[in-house]
Formats: sequence, structure tokens, C-alpha cells
Amino acid sequence: MLIEWRDEWLVGEERIDADHLDMVLTINRLHGAVEDGEVNESVAVILQSLLELTKEHFSYEECLMLVTGYPGAAGHQDEHLNLFSVANIMVYNMELADEEAVLDTVGFFEDLFIDHVESEDAPFGRFLAARPKDAAGA
Repeated sequence: MLIEWRDEWLVGEERIDADHLDMVLTINRLHGAVEDGEVNESVAVILQSLLELTKEHFSYEECLMLVTGYPGAAGHQDEHLNLFSVANIMVYNMELADEEAVLDTVGFFEDLFIDHVESEDAPFGRFLAARPKDAAGA
């Protein structure tokens, strides 16, 4: 299933929103490569790109949470660690398995993105929006 962008996923922080859009586009590219039967190097390259984007995004979010004093930072960081660990396992298993494992991995990333943005990033966005304007640049 391709992910159709929803404006409700915007958290109001420019880089986070840009990263989220990049993630959607990359997941959709991954989905398209699998649909086109490119279950080989092309999929591996896209997956590696997605993992790197995710790693950089999580790191940026965690730094921003610490700088802004977000009270949910520790739990959100734990969620990032768990998600990234599972993502790496999924990619490893996909490399060892068949097309069904590839489809499962693509579905995992689609669900991961939607669930994480809606349950974890949305509250952080609301926190950032509620901060005084002079503190928003931190």
C-alpha cells in the first residue's frame, strides 16, 4: 500500500516535517520497487537510504527534545531505539528470505511510519507549538 501524505502529520517543525515527507516518498519508492519486481540491489539501496534517513531523523528529534525540555523525551527516545532495532532485524531477515519477507518489510515500514508519527511525533509537535515564541528557536 502506498502511503498518501496527510497534512495532519505535520508537527510544525520544519526539519521534522521535511524528514517525514522524505520518509513517505522513500517508503513509496520502496513499495514501487517491490511491486516492479526489483527484489534485489535496488530494494537494498532504497532500504539502506530509508534506514539512514530514519537514523538521522531520530537523532535530530532527540536533540530537539532535549534542548526544548520535552517531558516525553525519554520514552520517545526508547521508542526510537526499539523501532530502529526492529527495522534492522526486518532488513536483515529480508535479505535472507524470499519475496514474502520483502513485502512484510515494506508493510512494516509503512505501518511504522504512520503509527509513530501519529502516536509519538504528534504530541511532540503540540508541545513545540505551545512553547513561547522566543523559545521556539531553540
